Amino acid sequence: MEAVLTGAIKSYEAGQLSLSDMSLAMTVMMTGRRPSQITALKVGDLHSLYEKYYLNVPRAKQRNDGGWRKTFKQVPIVEDLWLQLQQQADLVCREFEILEPVASEHRDKLPLFPNYAAFNKSEEFVAQLDSDRLHMRVETLQKTMFKIAEKISVNSERTGAPILINAYRFRYTLGTNLGREGKGEYVIAEALDHTDTQHTGVYVKNLPEIVERIDKAVAYQLAPIAQAFQGVVIKTEDEARRGGDLSSRISNGTENLGNCGSYGFCGALAPIACYTCSHFQPWLDGPHEGVLDHLLQERARILDLTSDRKIASVNDRLILAVTDVAVRCKKMKEEAARG
Repeated sequence: MEAVLTGAIKSYEAGQLSLSDMSLAMTVMMTGRRPSQITALKVGDLHSLYEKYYLNVPRAKQRNDGGWRKTFKQVPIVEDLWLQLQQQADLVCREFEILEPVASEHRDKLPLFPNYAAFNKSEEFVAQLDSDRLHMRVETLQKTMFKIAEKISVNSERTGAPILINAYRFRYTLGTNLGREGKGEYVIAEALDHTDTQHTGVYVKNLPEIVERIDKAVAYQLAPIAQAFQGVVIKTEDEARRGGDLSSRISNGTENLGNCGSYGFCGALAPIACYTCSHFQPWLDGPHEGVLDHLLQERARILDLTSDRKIASVNDRLILAVTDVAVRCKKMKEEAARG
């Protein structure tokens, strides 16, 4: 999940993914809803109350649900997704204004993920809005997710192969992660919008094993194919973007590790967030092995203290990113020595 989300954000920032594609991917990844539920969303399904954010998601595959968009469930979402979907909603409104003037009372009826090609100028606009005609088809959602997978090209650190991305996989991931956290079948059923627990047992039985401990040997084995590190190793600070700006230096509190190449404000915690950021430029002679040793020791300490593998593994992707930097630095030094 972290790898896919990071890859999607990076591709979006580079202009390889459109706003609509990114909004769709974020909704799929972060809600675990069925494709038919996501394509049925309308602009008016976005709600906020007291700085909390929600999606009013149409239910699907429920007995006696009354049909398309007849019953709903309010799903809490994070602010990042809320802001992304607000931009998507504004874009949809602008695009439809080109096709047909939209009265303010009809704005909420606009599909959040539209099928613009289905619009018929000769038919009543409101009638089209009240049906599923102008909504993205489920097949289009699936094709879009395949396209996104090709654009971000994220590999599994376990297999080395590209991660297959589709809506159902993220839905399964949500259920599995809840099972890993020790949540019961009723909690999982509620999160996945199941009417009962008939189909939730798969998420709490035969769970894939989480690696209880990642030592340095395991990290060195996984790091090269995990693609967790997104930046560029530089030989000297002179090669860095913003190299002449002392404020761009990234420190672990005692020693400098590299430079930040971003000119924008960043509120992320350095250096923890830096190793997985595309703007980070670690120095070839930076103390990256020391950062790695500290992270591994902290992981082991938290696991021993809490016996909670989920909490202990929260920085696993960071560990793989730091390891990747250490591996690259070692190879660059060896190549320079061979001359």
